[in-house]
Amino acid sequence: MKLIVMMMFFGSAMCSLPALASSDDSWQALFSAMNKACVSAAGIDEVQVSKPVLFPDETGMAGLMMKGNTGKMKHKVSLICLYDKAKKKAFVSEYTW
Repeated sequence: MKLIVMMMFFGSAMCSLPALASSDDSWQALFSAMNKACVSAAGIDEVQVSKPVLFPDETGMAGLMMKGNTGKMKHKVSLICLYDKAKKKAFVSEYTW
C-alpha cells in the first residue's frame, strides 16, 4: 500500500513539472551557425536559403534548401544541406525534381 501511495505522489509530482524549451536566442544562434556552415559548404557565392527545416530532436539534424548559380556559365543548382547540430558540420548535396 505504501508503494502505491509513493508511486502516485511521485507520478503526480513529475507530471506537474514545467517543460523546458529552448529560448528564441538559442534558436537564432543555431540558425545563424547552420546558415553560415551550409553556405560555406555549398561553395557558391550567391545563394538563396530557405527557412530552416527542423527534424525530430532524436536525429540531431536540421536542414536548409538552397538555390544559386555556379561557375562562369551561371549554371542554376538546387542544393539541400543537412546540418549536424552536435558536430556543427554541414553536408551539402545537389538535388533535382
